[in-house]
Amino acid sequence: MTRAIIYIPADQTDYAPMLTEYCARQGYTLEGIVHNNLREAMRMLADDEATALVVARDEHLTQERHPRIEVVASQPTPKGERRSRIIRRNKAE
Repeated sequence: MTRAIIYIPADQTDYAPMLTEYCARQGYTLEGIVHNNLREAMRMLADDEATALVVARDEHLTQERHPRIEVVASQPTPKGERRSRIIRRNKAE
C-alpha cells in the first residue's frame, strides 16, 4: 500500500483539496500534509514514514532536494525530437 505525503509550498494552499482528492482516488494512505518545508517532507520519505511524495507541479520541488527527483516529461524538447522516458527507482523497490 502506498503511504503518501502531500507537499504544498506556502503560497500554493489552493492545491490542498486537489491533492487530497488525488490521493483518495489512487487509494493512497495519507500520512500527512507538509506546508512550506520540503526538507521535512524529504526527511519523512527517507525515514520511511511514507513511500510517495505528492506535489501539484514539478516547479514546487527544488534542485537541492535529496534524493533528487527529476520530471522529464515536463521539460521542453526541440521540435521533432523524441523524448525518452526515464524512470529511476530506489533500490528498495
